[in-house]
This record gives sequence, structure tokens and C-alpha cells, in this order.
Amino acid sequence: INESREQTILYLGRIHPEKGLRELVKAFAGLPKELSKRWRLDVRGPWKASEGGGGKGFLESLKGLAGSAKETIRFLEPVFDDGKLRKELRRASLFVYPSMAERGETFGLAALEAMSCGCPPMVSDLGCFRDFVQDGGTGFVFDHRGGGAVANLSAKMIEVLSKPERLSLIGNAAFAHAQNFTLNSVSKLFLDD
Repeated sequence: INESREQTILYLGRIHPEKGLRELVKAFAGLPKELSKRWRLDVRGPWKASEGGGGKGFLESLKGLAGSAKETIRFLEPVFDDGKLRKELRRASLFVYPSMAERGETFGLAALEAMSCGCPPMVSDLGCFRDFVQDGGTGFVFDHRGGGAVANLSAKMIEVLSKPERLSLIGNAAFAHAQNFTLNSVSKLFLDD
């Protein structure tokens, strides 16, 4: 599993306000310089309203929030090919999915897909992630409630990125845990039930 990975933090998903992207860009832009110059943030997904995104205005507002970190934040076009998505997840060192959608996320498939590629996820504290993302075990969790989401996400990113050697260990644990959710594993549970 431990292929050489880029020092890239990856968000893959709809570029929409409920996904916590304002908070992610602000948190990344606020990282200490010694971290922000070593790491890159890639935000990839559909931004057009017709594809479920928040529209051109929202995308431009995110670019504006990048501030002095704009050189290390890339906003990339969506990829819908499964093989290309897996390649992205195998390239990144950390997958961040900071969703703020208290009722909008039902299962958290994006984080599980990252785990199946050995990329440890960092997620908000939504209930949909609790079955497979354990903080410090199979991924990382930050508290997104109470108005402190940016500060909490930033603190968690600093903690994790300051010890990059932990990422491969957590990635290996995430990969192993994701095997419990393969089609064969889940279909057997249904049949047994």
C-alpha cells in the first residue's frame, strides 16, 4: 500500500458550500509557513450548478479566500472516470472531506473510497463517518460545530501534517478497515442476515 505519495492534500467531491470548502481553504491558508510551503491542496470536483456544484460565483469566492496560499491551492476540473479517481487517491497523502451537511451526508462514501486506496481521510464529526473513520486509528476527525470549524480543522491539519510519517501508518489501517466494506464482505453480511 505504501507507494510514494505526493505531499498533497486532496478534496474530491462537489464544490458546494455545504461541503465545508470555505473552511478548508481558510484552514489551509492559515497554516504555518513551514507547513504550507511543503504541502499543496488540490480541490477537484464539479463546480457548475448543473452538475450539483455551487456555481461560478462560489468557485471564485474560494479562490479569493486562498489569499497568500493561492500558489499552493489548485482548483481542478472534475474527473468522473473511476480509474482516474483512484489514481488521484493513490497520489495524495491525505484526503480531506470537511462536510458541514448535518442532514445531507448519508453514508460518507467519499471517505471510504479514499481509505480503499490507502489514503487516510480527515473528516468532520458527522455521524455518517463514525462506522469507519476512527480519529487517530483509520483517519482523523475534527469538530465542525459551534463556530470553530476553521480553527479546529486548522489545528487538526497542523497536528497531522507535522508528523507525516503517521500518514502511511494510518493509511495502511484505513486500507485494512475498508476491506470490511467491499462488495463481497457486505453481500455476505446481507445473505447471512
